[in-house]
Amino acid sequence: METGYIKLPPLPADTSVEILELIWQFTKLERNEQETVRDYLRDMLEGSSTEKSAEKFSKMLADGETAETDPAVTEFAGLMRNMIGELAAEACELAAFVYQQYCMDGKMLAEIAEESKVDENILCLIAQYYDRKNSAE
Repeated sequence: METGYIKLPPLPADTSVEILELIWQFTKLERNEQETVRDYLRDMLEGSSTEKSAEKFSKMLADGETAETDPAVTEFAGLMRNMIGELAAEACELAAFVYQQYCMDGKMLAEIAEESKVDENILCLIAQYYDRKNSAE
């Protein structure tokens, strides 16, 4: 790789500006800092309860890689895809949990928060979505 230039892995055309910014900031880090970030992301994603869901989601986001791409950037992009998949899977699980407890079982949000140890404000946000969706039908 030539000094002063970077080559990013192929990215989907609808990649958000925020993700591009993360990748750009990562490429500007020193090699040892990049290793630290990758190690941190790897450790955070290992052993996750939703790892398989995250892997499925990251495969949907996978876009192929070229041999010319800096391996550190490629690995970082892959770790970010895994993290996004992890977050999406966790959000879906929480939404399904709230739907079951709040919409189907009719429990109050305070009761769900106390039983599940999830912040009531987060539960309220998800419940509002379901309330609006149900009132629109």
